Amino acid sequence: MKLFSIFLFLFSFKLMAGGVTVTSHVPLKSTYVLLRATSLNSNHQPVVDTLFFKNGQARSRKALEPGFYQLDFPGEGKINIALENKPLDVEIRGKEKKKLSYDVPSASASAQIKAYDRYRAEVFNRRVNVLKPQIARAVRAGDEDEIARLTSAENAATTAYRHELLQYARNNMKGLALLYASIRMDEEKDIAFWQNQAALLKKEYPLPVAQLELKLKRYARLLPGRQAPDFTITDLEGRTVRLSDYSGRWVLLDFWAAWCLPCRQE
Repeated sequence: MKLFSIFLFLFSFKLMAGGVTVTSHVPLKSTYVLLRATSLNSNHQPVVDTLFFKNGQARSRKALEPGFYQLDFPGEGKINIALENKPLDVEIRGKEKKKLSYDVPSASASAQIKAYDRYRAEVFNRRVNVLKPQIARAVRAGDEDEIARLTSAENAATTAYRHELLQYARNNMKGLALLYASIRMDEEKDIAFWQNQAALLKKEYPLPVAQLELKLKRYARLLPGRQAPDFTITDLEGRTVRLSDYSGRWVLLDFWAAWCLPCRQE
């Protein structure tokens, strides 16, 4: 029993992250910061800990698995981080318009994420955001031909944006930090690459890899040419119908997601 307990302790210790300490060198509005979990398979970011400041410092109190998290400073900004199997120190240096300037150790996965987020914003503005004013003008003018042309251009720009991000990640990121880049991927072209990364990093980072694998399975089921998954809904008359009831016929699946470019394209 004693040997088993020692083994269980060592196994548990291996899976635990080192925690995070936040030091602020500037006054903050709030006396606490929220630590949120970031999933590779969901946009939901639940609060997993609340760090209270005392003498300019706030420390995490809970044991957490290595993975991706976000420091949420109420009303002042958010910082994306990675918790590894060693402690992480985050130093707040300044703030401006809900954006915090901060330092993390240069050798940490969080430093790679910081550089990636900065590069991602630059690429998005250069490739995608530049089209927004043109689209807005076309919509106001009711120019359907121009809207169609710009929508196609926006779709191509988004694909190029994701491709450029992946190239950056492959050239500049590794280990846990590299997995972070899978949040944005080309669902049709990048699956094989991320499947390979998941296999390589699964033992060391089981939590984020499990999230990534769920995401990849979902994407793989929805690739063009794959058989549509069956589902059941209630029609306007209150009758229960299944997609499989319409097997052998053409079926239009219609839904509205105006914020989602690929959805609008489909």
